[in-house]
This record gives sequence, structure tokens and C-alpha cells, in this order.
Amino acid sequence: MTTNEPTFLLEEVSKVIQIIESAKSVCGSNKDADSIPKAFVEVAKQLGLASSVLGIFEGHVKRIGPDEESCDAMETITRACEDKVSRLDRVFRKCIPEGQATTAERYFKMVGTHGKDYMIEVLMKGILEEVRRLASHDMINSAMEEHIENLNQAIEVLSKMDPSIPDDTGGNARGNYHHSGSGSMNIHKGHGDVNSNTGQGKQFIAQRQEFHEQHKTAKIIIETLQYSGLDQTLKDIHLGKNGRDEKGKQGSEVPPTAPQTVADPKVTDLHWAARYGVVAVAQQHLEDGVNPEAKLDGVTALHRAASYGHEPVVLTLLEHKADIESRSDDGWTPLHTAASSGNVMVVQRLIEHGATIQAKATGNGETPLYSSAKEGHLPVVQLLQQHGADVRARTGTDWTPLHAAAYRGHEQVVSHLIKCEADVKARTTHAATPLYKAAEMGHDGVMQLLLENGAGIDDASTKGWTPLHQAAYEGHKKAVWMLLENGADLQAENEIRATPLYKAVERGHRDVVQLLVEQGANVNAKISTKWTALHMAASKGWVTIVGLLLEKGASIEATTVNRETALYLAAENRDDTVSALLLKNGASVDARQKLGWQPLHKAAYCGRTAIVRTLLEHNAAINMKNSGGATPLYKAAESGHEDVVRLLVQSGADVNASSNSWTPLHMAAQKGHEEVVRILLNHNSTSATARNGAGLTAQDIAIKNGHNSVARLFVN
Repeated sequence: MTTNEPTFLLEEVSKVIQIIESAKSVCGSNKDADSIPKAFVEVAKQLGLASSVLGIFEGHVKRIGPDEESCDAMETITRACEDKVSRLDRVFRKCIPEGQATTAERYFKMVGTHGKDYMIEVLMKGILEEVRRLASHDMINSAMEEHIENLNQAIEVLSKMDPSIPDDTGGNARGNYHHSGSGSMNIHKGHGDVNSNTGQGKQFIAQRQEFHEQHKTAKIIIETLQYSGLDQTLKDIHLGKNGRDEKGKQGSEVPPTAPQTVADPKVTDLHWAARYGVVAVAQQHLEDGVNPEAKLDGVTALHRAASYGHEPVVLTLLEHKADIESRSDDGWTPLHTAASSGNVMVVQRLIEHGATIQAKATGNGETPLYSSAKEGHLPVVQLLQQHGADVRARTGTDWTPLHAAAYRGHEQVVSHLIKCEADVKARTTHAATPLYKAAEMGHDGVMQLLLENGAGIDDASTKGWTPLHQAAYEGHKKAVWMLLENGADLQAENEIRATPLYKAVERGHRDVVQLLVEQGANVNAKISTKWTALHMAASKGWVTIVGLLLEKGASIEATTVNRETALYLAAENRDDTVSALLLKNGASVDARQKLGWQPLHKAAYCGRTAIVRTLLEHNAAINMKNSGGATPLYKAAESGHEDVVRLLVQSGADVNASSNSWTPLHMAAQKGHEEVVRILLNHNSTSATARNGAGLTAQDIAIKNGHNSVARLFVN
């Protein structure tokens, strides 16, 4: 076995850890605390566990050095884990509040679009299961038993957790029904009465119940209750997670942003009927004078019926003068709701009753055509267009329906819009074209359609990004290849002069990097700060990409505006693989940056013991001082990195070398790094008497800064 066999595996694991840390950061930065579903908090906590176990796994891989077959097997698992982590990261980013939409609302909509595989607890459980598979591999599981048990417990927690989105949530309108007082709920089964709630509180009903000894839907139960003269019972029914029916069936979780009570139970009944398509119930309450414009959870009953496609209820509401142009709290009309949900017959009926085709949502200005194009509902798009909908209408951010369909990858909708003379070169407020948005998501089929119909292949955004930049950055190899085949500018520069190659390297997309360099990308192109692709790859720890760039002639001694070499940037990595590769290819071990730091200073300051050892093995100057007079030992002592201090001292570092009259011992004493002080004293006790420019010994400094345990070391 060669030492290079685990390289790809380690690189993949490192990449997953970076994405996890990114996802944690995004989740932690979300300030919409009141709206964030509880599952977000639990998932953020479990991300920390996944990252920690992967880090430990990484260390064992380096130590054990698995064979090629084992590495291949573990790489496959790691890539599956990366896919789930990337999706979770994407969910967190898409759920950042925007405009009037809260985190919860954006989350519900996203899951409604992409399916329940995008529920965060489902993704997190999948991530932990993949991490467990890695930790359970035959070559490594004996060292990971404790961590496997922690993963098992976390997976169990997620399995038992209430779903972040109810089983019956869908569309843009959601109902919430609650008995806000005391009382009981009777479930009639067979002959006689059965009371399942004899005290105060709420009664919850699942979406399917045992009712009259048969398995019934909630809709049928409502009809039965209504015709049994028990319509008031409806106000005691709550779609909730906290109770079970008489057969033990679980209810559905109520979205956390939904109001918990309504003033008029008959309004609740009307909305329930609209949700489940119960015409008789809706008809009765409307005839009894219930206001059809009364909102529940921010929408009218007409919005709700339109969302779920209940055409008869829609017609009943319209017959009773429901406002066809009413606005939800999100600024949508019922036509928006029906169009977004793909309910073509409801859309037809609303149009027949005079709904405004070009109505713009008060939030972002999208039209019903835009809403349907975004969700990929071709029949609705065709119907709206036939009735005069403007295919070039823009939202508040200048997105057109073509942008939305291209971004979501709806080829048939894109094709239809193009036939209807949609502008393939339209730009958003950030100057993004439909081709740019399709490239961002890697929808190569959509991209081909746009290119065949005149899309500008190098049309750049306001920040200078071309579609090729975006596809390369996101790692969409097939999309990159398609753009190159159609003549995209391989050397295009964005506002910081970064090329597509640089952006692919930044995200660690090895396959895309290889494709770009094989097609002639300039490996030595510099951005505005004079970083090259090699600088970026070295700083990220992408050892395979570093090797690839070196093979293609990347300059190993190129420096940034701060005179940093690739080796200097690699000195901050978590392992020494990149540093070792650069040194093997002739990198200068003592090249100094703008402030006189050499790679050894950087590695020592960051506590990278393995890199310090590698640099010393290549004869790095152990006592070289930076512009401030600090040696690598001084920087390690300042940061409190015990292992690095010990290694440097054992390798001959001068413990008395001072910076502005301060020795490493002075600095460690000031910072309160007890073990570092102990190491330095054990190596050279005479350094304890050295005084700084103010005449203070290290012990004086420890006392002055309140580090009494450190001060006692000098007494002994």
C-alpha cells in the first residue's frame, strides 16, 4: 500500500466537515428566532456531533492507512454523506428570512416543492447514518465504538422527534384548528357514546381515524359529524402533534407560526371545509352568514380551497360573494395560490369569474404566471398565457417567469415560454440571465434550450460572474462542459478578476478543475489580491487539486499581495499532506511574507504539530524572527499550543529568544498557559529570572494577570 491511497478519502472527509461547519454557521446566523421550527435547533446540535466524529474518523484513517479497497468503500459512503450535507446546507441558506416571508414559511414552501426528503430532520438522520457507516467500517470500528453509540443515540432522538412539517401540510395555505376552552370530544363508534377526553384541554384528531369501526379520512368524519348535528364539535378538533385517537394514531404537527386560537369557531369550520373539499359544510356556514373573507393563518377560505384544488368549494365561495381578489398576508390572490399549486381547473374557474391575470403579489411582485412557472406547472402556464398573461412580467427583483422556470429546471415550461417570446436575455437586478440561473443549479437541459434560442453565453452578472463561473463554482461538470462546447470564455474574469478555474478550486470541485485545466485554463491567473488557483487550493487543503495544478505548471513560488506563498497558506491546514507535497515539489521552506512570518511561524501559531514537524524535517529555520522579533516558539507559546512548544523545544528552539524583551515564557505566563510554562521551565529553569523591558519576570507577569496557578509553578 502506498501512502497516497487514503488521500482522496481524507480530502472528501475534509470537504464534508467544511460544509457542515458552513451549515452550522448559516443556521446560527439566522436571527428569525420566533419563526425557526424547533427541529432546526436539534439539527444544529447534531451537526456538531457529525463534525466531531468525522474529525476523529479522519485522524484514525491517517494513523491506520486503510488499503485501497477499504478507501474506495469509505469514499462512496463519504460522497453520499456529502450529498446530504450539501442539501441540508442549501435548506438552511434558502430558509434565511427574505422580505415578509419568515424562516418557517420559506421552509414549508421549500419542502413542499422538493419533497419531504428535504425535511431537515430526515437529512440530518441520513447524515448521521452515513457517518455511522464510516465509523463502523471493519478497519476502524474498534477505535470508534464510543462514537458509534453516540451516533446511535442521536439517530434515535431524530427518529422519535415530531416532524418539522406535518404529514398533511401542502400548498401555500395551512389550517390550524383549536379548541381554546375546556370540554370533551366524543367519538361515536358503534352504538352508544364513547368519551375520549373527560377533562379539560384539547382533543387531537389524526388525518385518518377509526370511525364507526371503519378506517376513515378526516373529511368523511367531518361530514358525518356535520350531518349528525354535531357541527359545534368541529371547533374542538385540532390538527396537532400532542394527542392520539382511540386506535393510537398520531395527529399532525401544527406549524409553529400558526395562530393557536380563532375567535369564531364557524370560521374555523369554513376553513376546514375549504381545506378538505366538503361542499355541504361550506355551503351551510356561508348560508348561516359566516364571512367568506375571514382569515385563518393569513389566508381566506377561497385561498385555502384554491390551494388544495377543491373546485366545487371554490365555486360555492364565489357564489356567496367571496372576494376573488382578496390578498393573503403574503400578498397572494387566490389565483396565485391555485397557479402555484398547479390546480388548473381552479385556475380556469377563477379566470372565468374575472380574476386579474396580471395581479402582482404585494410581497415580491410575482404574477400567477410566474408562480406556476416557478413550480413547473405547464398546463397552468399554458392556460394563463392563453388568457393574456404577460410572459415578460417582472418581479420586484426583475425576475421573469423564464428565470424562475430555468432556475428550477422545468424544461417543458422553459420551452413553452420561449415559444411565447419570453426574453432569453432578460436580466434580474443583479444582471443574472435565465442561462446564468440554470447554470447555477446545473440544469443542462434547460441551458441547452436557452443557448439554442439565443442566450448570451458570457452575459455576466453585476459582479462579473458568467454562467461558466457559476457552474464551475457549484461543481456542475456537465453544465461546465456544455458551456465550453458552446464557446464560453474559459478565461473570463469577475469583479475580483477570478476565473472559472479559481472558483472551481475554491469549492474543491476536483472533476471540474481537471476539465477546465485540460481545456486550457490558465493555472497562473491571479485575482486582484494576486492569489492564484494554487494559493486557494493550498489554503483549503485540497491536496489532489494542488497536485493537478502543479502538474499543469502552476508557479509554486507565486506570492500574494502580502507576499504569501502557497506553502505559507498551507501551514494553517489541519494536516501536512499539502505542505509535504509542496515541499516535495521544491517550495521554499523559509519564504517570508510581508510581516516576516515564515511557514513555520504560521504553523506554530495555529498549533499544526504535524506541519511543524514536516517543516523542521525540511530544515526550516527554527529560530528565525519575524518583523516583530518573534520566533516560531514565541508564537506557539502565545497561542498555548503545548504539543508544538514541546516539539520546538525538543528540536532546539531557543527558549530565551525575545521579542521586544519578552521571552516565550513571559508571553505564556501573561496568557495563563500553565502547561506551556511548565514545559519551558522544565527545559530551562534559568529563563524564569529573565526580565522584560518593564523589569518584570514571568512570575511577576502571571501574578499581575491573576494567573495564580501559573505563578505557583515558579515557586516550586
